[in-house]
Amino acid sequence: NPECRVYMNEDSIKLFRKNAVLIRGVFDTSAEAFAREYGLRFLHTDVELARDGDYFTSAGIDVITLRFCDDGSAYINQENYCQGSSAGSSGGGEINVGLPGDFYMTKTPKNVADMCWGNCREEILKRGKLAEAMKKAKEKKGFLLRFKA
Repeated sequence: NPECRVYMNEDSIKLFRKNAVLIRGVFDTSAEAFAREYGLRFLHTDVELARDGDYFTSAGIDVITLRFCDDGSAYINQENYCQGSSAGSSGGGEINVGLPGDFYMTKTPKNVADMCWGNCREEILKRGKLAEAMKKAKEKKGFLLRFKA
């Protein structure tokens, strides 16, 4: 996330506010600063929590992502990619696991990781991205921030 500066005139600012523009990015970056400066909504971007496996094996590769909806709600997206649907292949697939709205306050990273496919649980905890995101959300009181103009 490179730091950048976007200059907006009064008409653009009014248009953004009128259309309730949602800025997506990572906490404490220029995206959040932009939303704060112009009184817009900010939503943390999706976070890849783990990636485990090998596409070229029958089990394939699992990708676990913390995803956010425009209303600030979150869910865990679990995807498996593998080659085809031959006899030794699972054929891939995807499931979503809903999270309570205040999960970053009421759950631990381990609680959330335990909701994910077994082979990714340790990787999620080892990488620390989930713990980092939950800590920041707790500090900021959510993943969706509404800044006043």
